[in-house]
Amino acid sequence: MTKSFLIALAGFAVGLGVTTALMFISPGTEVPNQTAETATAGPPAAEQRLALSPAPPPSRAEIAAEGGIRPRPAARPKVAAQTAAVEPPPPPPPPTAPAVKARATAPSGKAVPPGQAGPAMPAVKRTTIAAAPLAKPEPGAGQTATPAANVQAENVRDSNAVIAAEARRREQMEHENVRLANVTQPAILPPAPPPLPLSENAPGAGAPPPPGASPRGTWQRFAALTPPLEGRAQVAIVLDDMGLSQFRSDRAISLPRPITLAILPYGNNLDGLVARARAAGHEILVHLPMEPRSQDADPGPNALLTGLSLAELDRRIAANLLRLDGYVGINNHMGSRFTASEREMRRVMRALQARGLLFLDSLTTGKSTGYRLAREYGIPTVVRDVFLDNDRDPAKIRRQLALTAARARETGQAIAIGHPYPETLDALEGWLPGLRDRGLVLVPISALVKQKAAEQAVRGAG
Repeated sequence: MTKSFLIALAGFAVGLGVTTALMFISPGTEVPNQTAETATAGPPAAEQRLALSPAPPPSRAEIAAEGGIRPRPAARPKVAAQTAAVEPPPPPPPPTAPAVKARATAPSGKAVPPGQAGPAMPAVKRTTIAAAPLAKPEPGAGQTATPAANVQAENVRDSNAVIAAEARRREQMEHENVRLANVTQPAILPPAPPPLPLSENAPGAGAPPPPGASPRGTWQRFAALTPPLEGRAQVAIVLDDMGLSQFRSDRAISLPRPITLAILPYGNNLDGLVARARAAGHEILVHLPMEPRSQDADPGPNALLTGLSLAELDRRIAANLLRLDGYVGINNHMGSRFTASEREMRRVMRALQARGLLFLDSLTTGKSTGYRLAREYGIPTVVRDVFLDNDRDPAKIRRQLALTAARARETGQAIAIGHPYPETLDALEGWLPGLRDRGLVLVPISALVKQKAAEQAVRGAG
């Protein structure tokens, strides 16, 4: 038994030795001791809590010892109270925009060396700059005061700009009127009349009328009756673009007389329209189509255009004037370009003078030569004062009628031009019957021409 026990003990010792040898020789085998557990399991829980807590800020001595500024930690918990020392931000990336050229400066005013970031700059509030118009400089050395003539010229330019805007609006409206109408063009144009003997720049006194022309004083022969004035201010209402709509023409004829109806020479049923209008006591003008400034505005067929030869221009004037009868004169349909050309307007004035007709300048441009040339040729003439319906809003049309009344009271007479639009006719139907109560009287254009001629004669005699 002792022998068996010794054999067993020897076998156990050999096995233990082999096992111990294998553990030291085999790689990756864990050694179950405290040192291995400490290396693999990490720091104890107390040490972990200590590592997760925020590190205290470095002292100034530590910062100086390190020779620079320590970078800001990636994330720091918010603290309720700020200390006097402000931790500097991390170094900023190098500027990419070429506009950033100035070096950063520290709060003390010293430049921060390149590669290092200065302390965080406080937010800068952008100053709002309010722009104010500059006052005109006072006259001083080397500078003179603006003469009164310059101020007057500026006022004239402003007035011309307003007239030009009104003309553009009006010509576009008249373009639409013509475009939407079924106009009748003359079948055969008459031949050109023989040339008039006067020179281009001479007044038209003594010019013989062309063949077939009416004798002088036609405007007086076909003038509508003027009601008694009784010391009241005179108002003339002119309706342009007549002859394009039968219904609107008949409604205009039914207005209180005397209305002045300006009829387009390419309108429809002109003979009947003229006969009905004159029988109702109204006065007739030829609404002579002339060239506008707007390229997209069409004055209609057989219009007077700048640049035409004088023979062609005379032919078109004659063709338009022969389209109807019983009228006292003409006014321009559009014409903001044509009436500004003295060369072409002289041909018109010579034709009017030869036929004894008057001229109403619709004044579609402040550069119109019509009124001046008409007086030069001795043609009875007047000028428009108010446009009624450049805006077809009924309230604005009534406002223009009130402006017409104020103008008449101020100067003794006023001329307002509109169209036979339903809104305009509605406004006139409500406004005309009360003229007497407003101290006004409705008159034809010829009455104002007579008054102008009488005033000019008095001034000339004086």
